[in-house]
Amino acid sequence: MMIGELEMVANEVRGLCEAITKGARRDQEQLLQRHGAGISAIEHGVLRRLSQGAETLAELSRLMAVTPSTLVYVIDGLVQSGLIVREKDLRDRRRELLSFTAKGRKLLAGIPDMDAESALVKSLKGMTELEREGLKNALRRLAGNLQSAADRGAELRAIPQAEMELRRGKVARTSINMKRRGVS
Repeated sequence: MMIGELEMVANEVRGLCEAITKGARRDQEQLLQRHGAGISAIEHGVLRRLSQGAETLAELSRLMAVTPSTLVYVIDGLVQSGLIVREKDLRDRRRELLSFTAKGRKLLAGIPDMDAESALVKSLKGMTELEREGLKNALRRLAGNLQSAADRGAELRAIPQAEMELRRGKVARTSINMKRRGVS
C-alpha cells in the first residue's frame, strides 16, 4: 500500500473512531439516565476509576486522558454531591487523595456497565460472533500500535532538539541532554 493510500485509510479510521466515541458517550449518558444516576458520563468515569482504589487528580487525568483542569470541576461537583472526598496523603502531604463515600459507592453499585437497551449492545447483536471477535482483535491491535507509535514519537521529538544544539555549537551540553532524555 502506498503512503498516500495509508493516509487516506488513517483519515477514515480517525473519522470512524470519532463517530464510535461520540456514539459510545451518548449511549453511556442514556444508560445513566435510564438508571436515574443523576451524574454525567465523565463523573461516572471518575467514580469507576476510583472504585479501583484511592487516586490523585493527576493519576485520574492520565488514566482518563482528560486534562487536570477539566477534571477539577468534575471532582468539585462530585465532592459537593457527597459522592467522593478529598483527603491529604499521610505519606506525602503535598498529594491529595480522592476516595468514595458510602453514598458514592452505593450510587456506582446501582449502575450496570451495560444493559440490554444499550445502543452498543444492540449494534454488536447485529454482528456474527466471528465479526465481533474480529472487531475486538483489530481494535486491540490498533490501540496497541497507536500506543507504541505515541511512545516512539516522544523519543523522536528529543532528536531535533539535540540536532539544534549541535548546530549552535553546544556539543558538551547536547551529549548531557541526550543522555538525560535517554537518546543515544
